[in-house]
Amino acid sequence: MNKEFLITGGFLDDSYDSFVGKITLIKGQENDNLRFELIRLMETPNQSLKVLNKGFTGGSIYKNSLWVCSSNQIFSFSLDDFKLEKTIDNPLFNDLHYVLAEKEGLCVINTGLESIDLLDYNGKLISRKLLISDEVTREKIGKFKDFRTVDSNPHFIHANSCYRTLEGNLLVTCLRQNRVVDTEHWEWVSPLYPTPPHDGFIHQYYPENKECLWVSTVSGQVIASDPVTFKVIKKWDLLEMGLPPAWFRGLCVLEDGLLVGATRIVESNVGYYSGWSNDEVKNSKSYISYVPFNTLKPVYLEIIPERITKIFSIISI
Repeated sequence: MNKEFLITGGFLDDSYDSFVGKITLIKGQENDNLRFELIRLMETPNQSLKVLNKGFTGGSIYKNSLWVCSSNQIFSFSLDDFKLEKTIDNPLFNDLHYVLAEKEGLCVINTGLESIDLLDYNGKLISRKLLISDEVTREKIGKFKDFRTVDSNPHFIHANSCYRTLEGNLLVTCLRQNRVVDTEHWEWVSPLYPTPPHDGFIHQYYPENKECLWVSTVSGQVIASDPVTFKVIKKWDLLEMGLPPAWFRGLCVLEDGLLVGATRIVESNVGYYSGWSNDEVKNSKSYISYVPFNTLKPVYLEIIPERITKIFSIISI
């Protein structure tokens, strides 16, 4: 039975383009395959808010709408025809990385401001939880006339994704700290990862019938750990499996395997791979891979290979 997923992203070729695509996983008796379809390609409607090479970042689905971030706005698209339904702005949105659409509203990872923002579905700010001090935040935003389009680095936390537990706690993946934090109790809920993590969520690991905390790391590991003891239950090293080197970001856990996103290494992220050879960096690609649990023989599909595609999130539909 074929399975379909959405992917969000952009391009690292000095453009302002963002895209939504569809990935189909085709399960065969002997071989598995992937197919890609470009669904939506667009620039931000507000010309003054364009940010080069950003594209769409993390997204989620709620009530038949895809909610997705750009660098400084939130968009919703109808899942029926992918027409733009709504645009949400805030003067302190900067380098947004993820939006979790849920019953209470939109939970936004505002990476540039280093905050977690909660908004209603009309865009009204309900709360803003700062991950760094008020003084540092005031100093950061006070330097700029319009904070939305500036380079807000350096980031001390660099939060990049979030997940709501059944108990209502919000887990946030922190790239700089190499861990996942429970923002309800401000406790670490993960092991210390060997390289920076990106995705982070709790999901069943079906071969062992166990709920795990899952992350992908930018250098190519997928790690499933016990969310209580932090013990690593299973780890997959994608490069050791023969997949091309890349910046790994975007993860979806299935009953029988993993879908993982990969973005070609370029000048802006090459610092994370200082230990790699020039040939490894040169052979980097942008692609989606499927890693089956039973054989550990992955397949992958390059995504829009004529451009330097930036893949951000993979969403089950």
